Amino acid sequence: LFYDLMPLFEDPAGLNACVASIADWARPRAIDMVLGAEARGFILGGAIAREINAGFACARKPGKLPYETISREYDLEYGTDVLEIHRDAIRPGQRVLVHDDLLATGGTAAAKCALVEEMGGWWPGSHLWWSSRFCPAARGSGPTT
Repeated sequence: LFYDLMPLFEDPAGLNACVASIADWARPRAIDMVLGAEARGFILGGAIAREINAGFACARKPGKLPYETISREYDLEYGTDVLEIHRDAIRPGQRVLVHDDLLATGGTAAAKCALVEEMGGWWPGSHLWWSSRFCPAARGSGPTT
């Protein structure tokens, strides 16, 4: 099942509400860096980082980043995939908001959290805009923030 979030992003009021809501959640957590995965994670991730005066780091498919990277494989509904991040994107002790727009299996978010931990960062929370009812990580677990 695929949820198209683009109409929400195309609407100025909808986009502003998304960014404001996540920024309000993030501010008390003193976030240093927002980590978003391509491609939709870049849309809100950069806007959230700007709104809370934090940096933004990209998690991308293999071979897309121009510098040395570390990677993490993760499970999808239909197989596996890999995310990479610049090896110096997150410094030890940084507080990182792991942002994902859609939680399907939880694999992408878990991979990003593992990358943050591997780099010595700390994630005081993950913010997920939409959770699929098919997600094993979300079933019966209540809110996903």
